[in-house]
Amino acid sequence: MVADEIPLASADVRSSWRRFSFFKGANAESRGWMGDVLSCVRELRLESFSLADVYTFEDHLAAMPPLNKNIRPKIRQQLQVLRDHGVLAFGGRGRYRVIASEPGPRGQPPL
Repeated sequence: MVADEIPLASADVRSSWRRFSFFKGANAESRGWMGDVLSCVRELRLESFSLADVYTFEDHLAAMPPLNKNIRPKIRQQLQVLRDHGVLAFGGRGRYRVIASEPGPRGQPPL
């Protein structure tokens, strides 16, 4: 794997893959929602963010199949799943922090 034209150490790549191995055990719909919400978090490019920040993707997530009328509860649920798997840390009052295992390119939080 390469980030910003710099080859990454194979041990770091394997560690990143292991970090997200919990996706394998989830059904297709759950994997889709986890991946979609994680994508939104990555797009924020913030180490610390609020639930309101993720809610800005509500329309985007509502348009994705399977159609779901309860987007905000689904966002909260998926953030909790990501927290439970050590990807995010909950800081209370709707605040989250990306748990970094190694530095991301250009100082961005790795996911």
